[in-house]
Amino acid sequence: MAINVTIKETGNKPLMLHGNGKASRTIGGSYDTVYKEFIKTQTPISIGEDHDITVVTWKGGKYRNEETVLELFMRYYDYPIVVLDWPEGMNFWEGSKAKVTNTLQAINDGTINTKYVYWADASDVLTLRHPKELLDRYKEIYGDTDCKLLFNAERNNYPTPQRMEGVSDVILNPWHETQAFDEEKGKEHGTTFKYLNSGGLIGETETLKELLELAASIGPNEKINDTVQCRIAQYQMKDRVWVDHTTKIFACLYGVDMQDITMENNNE
Repeated sequence: MAINVTIKETGNKPLMLHGNGKASRTIGGSYDTVYKEFIKTQTPISIGEDHDITVVTWKGGKYRNEETVLELFMRYYDYPIVVLDWPEGMNFWEGSKAKVTNTLQAINDGTINTKYVYWADASDVLTLRHPKELLDRYKEIYGDTDCKLLFNAERNNYPTPQRMEGVSDVILNPWHETQAFDEEKGKEHGTTFKYLNSGGLIGETETLKELLELAASIGPNEKINDTVQCRIAQYQMKDRVWVDHTTKIFACLYGVDMQDITMENNNE
């Protein structure tokens, strides 16, 4: 039994749903409904570990001693997960940059040593298929393209201008260029899922390493978070690093209500 969720706008069935922002906290909303259906209907499966893809996340604060949603789903799939540290005693903006630096360190020290990587936020990502199936779909859709790394996309243009107050022009100038590019890509694809969200990606580890090296150099001492770093870095590497504007693999559920999706259980 497998849950299929269709995003009505795109007509596609993503394999990962990200309950970013308030989406994961809305009782009876799209994220909550899919999560409860998965828990009610799915049975643990195991198809082995040797699939050349590492699942990586970050964990700290109130989640440090809890099993997160991502860990729960990986337990269903009997699949290992690399859990990196989210620093204690830092504000969200500073702490979020550790997603970039700690993942880069894990690649450099061999903790992540597979050809492919699936990175996902720990507390609000629903992985509706085994990581092997995510990788298979990624290869099927993008294997013959220039795309070497794919981020999930959202409807919300985050961070807001208020969050960017006090940031220097060294960051704001490429940030505005990035936003203009995102708007154009949204028009090109005819979608409202215009904006990169840094809570989910899949692709080649070597390309991720390049992106993280670039992202880490973007405003290390500025009051920005990892989303700003990754959005600017993706724009500068847009020939090889793409965003899933049409929800073929990922869908962010902020601003996506129950009337925006259909859900069904199918035998597979």
